[in-house]
Amino acid sequence: MKNGRRVKNPKRNSSSRSKSKVLDISIIILIIALALVIAVGTIRDKKTLAKNMEIYSSDSSNNSEDNKKQATTSNPYEKIKDGKEVNILVLGNGVGLSEGKTDESGNWTSSLSKWLEETYKSKANITNLSQDKATVKVGLEELEKNKDNFDLAYIIFGENDQKEIKPNEFKEDYEKIIKNLRERNKDISIVPIIENSLRKKNEYTTIIEDIGKANDLKVLDMATVFTKDPAPYAKLTTKGGIYPNNVGYSLYFSNVKSLIEANIAALN
Repeated sequence: MKNGRRVKNPKRNSSSRSKSKVLDISIIILIIALALVIAVGTIRDKKTLAKNMEIYSSDSSNNSEDNKKQATTSNPYEKIKDGKEVNILVLGNGVGLSEGKTDESGNWTSSLSKWLEETYKSKANITNLSQDKATVKVGLEELEKNKDNFDLAYIIFGENDQKEIKPNEFKEDYEKIIKNLRERNKDISIVPIIENSLRKKNEYTTIIEDIGKANDLKVLDMATVFTKDPAPYAKLTTKGGIYPNNVGYSLYFSNVKSLIEANIAALN
């Protein structure tokens, strides 16, 4: 102290200023570091968001295409009209195998496949699980062994069943076949066929008709077709009157063909 006044210490003031500068620099560095962290985080979030949006956009596009594809191909008659491949099941007895034909021109399933290819450019993959003299019970067993999905199915039973199976058993197994096929493909078109030999209506033909009505299925009554045809029944069948001959099988083909054409026309 000099003359009653406090004298400032130059060293202390210099030290204080140095500390203040260091503190200021530290704060600036922290601010810069914080800004960098925020900037990096923002950029990363933007990149992540952009990537997620890209993935979402891609998934949405794929889902849209899948839905569009499903919507245009679920109906078997749309598939045929569009020239797409179709899987067809023939499940029945000897009529399903065209037993009684004298040559390949009498094979109604081959004629069907050829017609679809030539008319609509639609390839028909036909799976024929029919067996000569088979009943609906045999048909159900064969179907359960097969795990394929089908777009169209033609079911032909009754002639042998009326001799071997009780009506209630026939009905039960027939309904199981319908259920089995629909569980595989809800859009399948199933066509029950009353074969030509069942000209006299009985419990079995009635069961087929009732199952058709209950399941909204068009039943193809070939017994009535043969009866109404101008040609005598004997001219349409083999000697035993059970199996059709080539002329008779041409009626099977033409009626199956007409039913497909009617369903395609109904799409418009």
